[in-house]
Amino acid sequence: MNGPVPTRFDRMSELIKRILGAVSVRTKILGIVLALTLALGLGVTWQVRTTTNGVLLDELDLRGMEVADDLAARSVEPMLLDDRFSVHQLLTQTVANHPDIAYAFVTDSAGLVVAHTFGPDGFPIQLLGVERAGDPVVVYDSGLGRIHDFASPVFASRIGTVRVGLSERRLRSLVDEITAQMLLTTMVVAVAGIAAAVFLTWILTRPILDLVATTRRVGAGDLSARARPWANDEVGVLAEAFNQMVEDLDDSRATIEAKEEARTRLLDQLITAQEVLTTMVVAVAGIAAAVFLTWILTRPILDLVATTRRVGAGDLSARARPWANDEVGVLAEAFNQMVEDLDDSRATIEAKEEARTRLLDQLITAQEEERKRIARQLHDGVGQSLNTLILGLSTLIKRDNTASTVAHATQLRDVTLETLDAVRRLGRELRPSVLDDLGLAEALAHYAAEVAGLYPQVRVDTHLDLDRRLPPAVEIAIYRMVQEGMTNAARHSGARTINVVVAQRDGVTQAIIEDDGRGFDVEAVRKSGASVGIHGMQERADLVGGKVRFESSAGGTTVFIEVPG
Repeated sequence: MNGPVPTRFDRMSELIKRILGAVSVRTKILGIVLALTLALGLGVTWQVRTTTNGVLLDELDLRGMEVADDLAARSVEPMLLDDRFSVHQLLTQTVANHPDIAYAFVTDSAGLVVAHTFGPDGFPIQLLGVERAGDPVVVYDSGLGRIHDFASPVFASRIGTVRVGLSERRLRSLVDEITAQMLLTTMVVAVAGIAAAVFLTWILTRPILDLVATTRRVGAGDLSARARPWANDEVGVLAEAFNQMVEDLDDSRATIEAKEEARTRLLDQLITAQEVLTTMVVAVAGIAAAVFLTWILTRPILDLVATTRRVGAGDLSARARPWANDEVGVLAEAFNQMVEDLDDSRATIEAKEEARTRLLDQLITAQEEERKRIARQLHDGVGQSLNTLILGLSTLIKRDNTASTVAHATQLRDVTLETLDAVRRLGRELRPSVLDDLGLAEALAHYAAEVAGLYPQVRVDTHLDLDRRLPPAVEIAIYRMVQEGMTNAARHSGARTINVVVAQRDGVTQAIIEDDGRGFDVEAVRKSGASVGIHGMQERADLVGGKVRFESSAGGTTVFIEVPG
């Protein structure tokens, strides 16, 4: 069955993903920063040019109407006196004082030109034919550029009309100058953005490349390799997680004034404000680019960090998603290969550990059975023979009461009694019958009494709170561990007091053996393998699902045992 047909958007997305994935992280950063900087810079330049042009044209129209109305008011008296020279002087002075005025002329009520400022070239008659349709402002194109023609009536049009033409040429040059300055600012910011992108790329890719190199060394079998955590960011967290698994980025406001001096100051302020605005916009663009770049770069890294944490928590089925064919993608693939190798290794180790546990359980069971058999033979065979020998010596003493015979027989009987005690003690150590008959509490109490008898300088205190019997395998395991702890304390620590506590609560049997003797370095002894007893206690605890912990200092040693049951 065919799948859904990919849409045009899907095909375009796949093409963009392939293009971005085929290039390195450095190329991505440089391309995005350059594209965003140029796009935003050119867009802001176009917007500022359009806004400034509109503001200046509105100001030109306002100034033209003011000049036309001023000339109309001042031309009333010369027109009434028919003083054409004064009218011409007034027009000439006005044109000289306003650089944007291209021409000015006055017509009488009949439409005839009274005075003008066109000089020796003469008055262009076509100006009289400009259609106004009642509009005081008309805009047309001429050899002087675009002209704004203003008309103002003199004495309510009863004696004539004043016409003033203002050119856009100077304003256009100002707009072009502002645009050029903003384009230059955009280019400077673009160069600065590229430099910043190069530096950012160096900062971001250097730890990633180092991590990739370390990963490849580990993949080649060098498990001593460690990644250097460059910083406490996502890459640093990834490096730490990687090591743990092998061993977890002024509003300004201008005021428009009515006079020419204020307008000139306004132009200067406007240019300055636009440059500041351009800088701020480019800065915002840089921040946006940095946020976008951070999202692009950290998304695959965060995914890899999350996968690493899952693996560190024991989920070896987790795999990192390779987002692209760049450095992070290579790192993800190498990481996935390492996890697969680790999963295979763990399965092999678990199989070997399970086999070792079964073998150890069988060996300990066989050892206990052999101890039980030997203890029975010592009791039933050697013990009975020694008893018979003691009875015979006693009978000999009674029958032959000579001094030498009595002394010699008495000595032999004492030696035999000591031998019998040693055989019985050895039998109890091999397999105490009281453990099978009366339980763990009685067996530990008997052994504590034997330790106190063998080591008179040591006081043994016991607190045994066992209200029910445990499975035989559990009882013998706890007995052997407590026995080993008491024996070690009495023989090696130089202790004066040994405290033994065994209790049952919440389905768990707990035992604590504490002494006040010389402590020892637990880790050093464990690593050296010199103490078979410590290792044996750990093995017995593992076999019954329990745990054993050692704490030791100069003031003594404490052994904590905890077994389910």
